Amino acid sequence: MPSPVGPILYRVYANDGQGGPIDYSSPVAEVSEPAWTSAPLAAPGSYRFGVRARDARSGLEESNIDAAAPLVLDAEARDATRTPPAPIGLRAVPLAGGRARLEWASAAAPAARGALRFNVYVNPGAIASYATPTATTPASASRDGAYSVELDGLPGGVALAAVVRSANLAGEEPNTAAIHFAVDSEPPGSVDALLCIPTSRSGA
Repeated sequence: MPSPVGPILYRVYANDGQGGPIDYSSPVAEVSEPAWTSAPLAAPGSYRFGVRARDARSGLEESNIDAAAPLVLDAEARDATRTPPAPIGLRAVPLAGGRARLEWASAAAPAARGALRFNVYVNPGAIASYATPTATTPASASRDGAYSVELDGLPGGVALAAVVRSANLAGEEPNTAAIHFAVDSEPPGSVDALLCIPTSRSGA
């Protein structure tokens, strides 16, 4: 069988941008060079692209499914392909003595995007900086997919904001979804003016 005589073109295929499989029934582009730039993509989105070579003279196209690459964009159109997804279900449980327990769950993700740790940020009012976490807990500390961390020494009587971010070797995801809560750091006042009043028991 004679070899194709070219020229060789490259067909680019894509998914629906919502995490679905690549649609190989219709290319989104065909180029003569091994490079392609898309039009602006909607964000957030979970994209996957595939490329197949086509012989322009014969019209024959190879059918590989291995030349494929993912692209995940967060809500601000930043590349989040390798960073883990944000935690879900964050809540705060105030405890006695200026303490609180934060609880959350880890969102499902492929192994390549799995979280290695969770960074906890707590500030009065609002989170002003994500430079230094208040606490950190490893992803290996999961209890059936749930996580928690207890914080102490929190100021009482003020509104506190808490954000938990997932992180791995690729970096920290950028969510700013804060929960707000308050704690009591002071015990109640002492009991005074205690009275003891005897009462009769019926039938005595």
